[in-house]
This record gives sequence, structure tokens and C-alpha cells, in this order.
Amino acid sequence: MLRLASTELEARWSDDEMCVMFHADPARFPEPLAAHALIGVAADLTTAYPGLCAFVRDLTLGLDTNLVYRRGVLDRLLEVATRSKLNHPPLRFQSTTGEVRFDLAFAWRPGPGLQLVALVNGKRTPNGGTHVRGFWEGIAAAIEKRLPTRDARRRLLTEREVPRNAVLVISVHLDDPRYGPATRDCLHDVRALEIIRSDVEEAFGAWLEREWPGVSPPWQLLGGFHDSEPWQRTYAEMLSKPAETPFPDPYLHRDDE
Repeated sequence: MLRLASTELEARWSDDEMCVMFHADPARFPEPLAAHALIGVAADLTTAYPGLCAFVRDLTLGLDTNLVYRRGVLDRLLEVATRSKLNHPPLRFQSTTGEVRFDLAFAWRPGPGLQLVALVNGKRTPNGGTHVRGFWEGIAAAIEKRLPTRDARRRLLTEREVPRNAVLVISVHLDDPRYGPATRDCLHDVRALEIIRSDVEEAFGAWLEREWPGVSPPWQLLGGFHDSEPWQRTYAEMLSKPAETPFPDPYLHRDDE
């Protein structure tokens, strides 16, 4: 049984094909279930396991649909971003290192707001966690290497200073994941943090070198601005100040589907 809030849904796995059926019996659950909640659980599961087909049925609502994301996080990102223009084609990074296997797709977009889908073993972590932080730290480290040579007046770029006007879908698989002390809506697992940070830094850095040679860094890509000079000056001023005065960042880790 799969527990969704205070409601139990029956999940039936097929023996001959990759599919799972969610079924809510109105005799047992007289209160109508929210269709988007049923579909959301199925969508998260099929995102984390590409090729898996989920059939969602709720007899009370007359709901009967199926979901499948053949390319996993990439297809989910394109679905989430249907209301957004993207600054560039989505990037996808995959890696299996030690105990951590992750698959992510992301793209920056014009305008404010982070659209985030963060999954651990197929379940949503609406408050993100160390897997999401590891991603941003890896991006920051790759950008840092392309900034002008450091001097005594300039500090390192931090992950909170990377523009968050983006769409990010990240799925992590690991045994015995560690969550926050009170709830399971935020991953607190240093394994995910360290491995994702290292692998994203390497992969994103290689992509920058290949796609944006000689640009340090591609400000238009990050900010979505036509004129990169104001953005570049803003970063120069920011990095000459202590980290206690971060770059203005209203973009929170949230689910904005």
C-alpha cells in the first residue's frame, strides 16, 4: 500500500510489463480524492523510473488515465516548462557513483522563479534538500572556475548567488536515505550532497568549455539578459563584498508546477 497524506491507495505492479496501477475504492474512501494528488504521485514515480507506465483510477471521480515518461527527468522537465520559455535547450546529467545514482535535467529561463521537482527513490521532497543543494554547489563551482582570476578583494562564488530563474528536475536513488529530523520532505544526506556536487561541477564545466569557449562565464545564458555588461558588473561588485550580503535572490526551493 502507498500512503498519500491520510489516504491509502492500492498500488498493483504488473508481472509481465513495467506498469503500476493506483486504485482508490470509493467504498473504503467515501471522501473524493484530489485527482491532481493521484496523478502527482504517479508522475513522480514514472519520472524516477523511465519507461514505467502508471495507470491512475479513481472510481469516485471517474478518473482513468495513464502516465509514462520514456526519457524520465527530461520529459518531465519539458512538461513542467510548457508555460516557460527557456534560455537554452535543457541539459541532462546522469551518474552512478558509489551509493548514489542520480538523473537530472535543468535549464535557465527568463523571469523570476525556480520550478523544482526533487525526488528521492521516486518520492517527492517538496523542500528539496542536499541533492538540490549539491546541484547548485556544483553549478557554482563550475562558474567560479571561469570567473576572472581571483585577487585579495574577491571571494569565492557561493551556490546561493547562482541565478535561480530555472527549471530543475532531479531524481536520486540511494539506499537508506537520511531525511530531516521531523519530516521526510527534505533530504539530509551528505552522500547525495558530495557526489552530486562533484559530478555536476565536472559535467557542467565540460559543457561550458564545449558550448561557450572563451566566455567567462556566459552571462546571457545565466541571466537571460541581452546585455551582459550590467550582469557582469553586478557580480564583480557582489564578490568584492562579504558573503553576508548575498546577491538578491527571491528564488526559493519550491514546487512550482
